Amino acid sequence: MLYHFSNEFSFYTNLSKSFRAPTLNELYRSFRVGNVLTQSNEKSASRAGNNFEAGVSFSQNTHI
Repeated sequence: MLYHFSNEFSFYTNLSKSFRAPTLNELYRSFRVGNVLTQSNEKSASRAGNNFEAGVSFSQNTHI
């Protein structure tokens, strides 16, 4: 949502949801990258998140 109060000021908001399911490697296969070892975990759950962002914008037009 974007709302213009005037030519100089505006207010914006954003609301969103995200979702990530575990990969097959994360569920069933242990793997190593360099010194980092990732263990498999069959009980890994999907992850979800709610996101909110808001702000105010100001711009000033100057004419020379």
